[in-house]
Amino acid sequence: MREGQLSSGRFAWALPIVAAGIVIVGLTGGSIVITGLLTTGPPDTPSASEAVDRVEDLRSVQLLSNTTRQVNGNNSWVVSEQTVRTGTGEFRSEIVATNGSQAGTGSLTVSNGSVRLVYLAESDRAFRSTVEESEQSDLKTQVKSLFGAVGDELERSIPIFPAFSATGADDSSAEWRDTPVTVEYRGVETVAGRESYVLRLEPTVDDARLVHNTLWFDREFLYPIQYHRVIDRPEGRYEFVSTPQTVEFNPSLEEDPFELNAEAIPSDMPVVETERFDSR
Repeated sequence: MREGQLSSGRFAWALPIVAAGIVIVGLTGGSIVITGLLTTGPPDTPSASEAVDRVEDLRSVQLLSNTTRQVNGNNSWVVSEQTVRTGTGEFRSEIVATNGSQAGTGSLTVSNGSVRLVYLAESDRAFRSTVEESEQSDLKTQVKSLFGAVGDELERSIPIFPAFSATGADDSSAEWRDTPVTVEYRGVETVAGRESYVLRLEPTVDDARLVHNTLWFDREFLYPIQYHRVIDRPEGRYEFVSTPQTVEFNPSLEEDPFELNAEAIPSDMPVVETERFDSR
């Protein structure tokens, strides 16, 4: 069963339309009786195979996003520029503005698909780690699982690419990702000028770290351009909202933004080798 939510005036497709069943009962008086009134619902989500077809048309994405984080009533935000080459694990995120992230403006995360480099400008530290195969986050596999499971239960939660950012204290921990979830379809909303399917993931077990995860997938390419994620950790409840200001699909990448020797990172900076960067 597909579930959706409608609010007055929110969706163009929620306006009632008159069906063809109109009977003229008084030609002289011009009165009519409407015998059938249909209301359109939210557009159906694509099947698993249709979802894969849409993702295959996507090669790269560039976003300018605002991400807010709330922890125990304390709020912070960052604005970041992100570039993703889908299906390769290549990813770049740079903070261009912030009101208090421990990472700081100029912080950078770069992955070439096999190695990830994280530079924290505020503390002037850098970390290098190997990208695990599970972290490369095959978008095709994910959307196939999610849209194939609308209204049903997934055996486990799945990470949504990209899993890492330069926010300094983000929600990249894998501790919630093994949680079984249900997938609920909540209709279509417009995000940054793009119509997007809204999916909400909720855990099916009581002791899950994940509280809920709502994702907005661009209808054309099925890339998750916005999310609202709530996670419980021992130190408190973390709430993240990431909203794009601008989105560009399949941009021309004239320069390689995924080179690890980025000029933004000082050449004399000592780099700490880690198995996995966790910014908490």
